[in-house]
Amino acid sequence: FTVVAGVVDFSSKLYGVTEWQAIIGLNYTARAVPMCQEMPAQQGTSQGLPRRIHEIVIQFFSTIQAKFGLISEEEDTPINELEEVTFPASANQDDPPSMFDGTRRLKMPLGYEDRPKIIIESTRPYPCNVSHIITKGAVYE
Repeated sequence: FTVVAGVVDFSSKLYGVTEWQAIIGLNYTARAVPMCQEMPAQQGTSQGLPRRIHEIVIQFFSTIQAKFGLISEEEDTPINELEEVTFPASANQDDPPSMFDGTRRLKMPLGYEDRPKIIIESTRPYPCNVSHIITKGAVYE
């Protein structure tokens, strides 16, 4: 077959097969919804206690594209538009894109929540690696 300007031509019939199926493009979304992190409390565990998280720090390594943000507790849907982290590609198309190693910070809304949740998502076929997530906050006891 031949692809020219967005048109797929299956006019050549190989080996007598006349029915073809084609999947063009990459359609996938990789999602990670990390478990609510344990935070130290004076009485021991913070499981089941309301938490006031000020900020979440996400450490990426060898990453080219990712999105992240807050999601609702019940529906696992983004509360706001996800913040996209893209990394510039080289002007020369023959060079591979440079990988990102570093942190991105997610500010949390004011208030206490029992189980604040975030999502990390990749909608392109590029590497998205997270080495760790740090929660900064306090536990209400």
